Amino acid sequence: MLDWNAGNVLQSHGIDTIESDDGMEVYNRSLNGEEYLFVMNHTDQVKTFYNENLDPYERKIMKP
Repeated sequence: MLDWNAGNVLQSHGIDTIESDDGMEVYNRSLNGEEYLFVMNHTDQVKTFYNENLDPYERKIMKP
């Protein structure tokens, strides 16, 4: 229920979201016209995002 409510609030305010597994944090940043994704695994398990594995608590900067 909380996820549904949060999704509605984000959508109603025009805030883009990036779909990811539970325990993952992903946000988009741009620099000099280039887009980057900052991807963080906040869990003690290996997670996958865009076909890249992230070890427990690992962080990566990726191109979308």
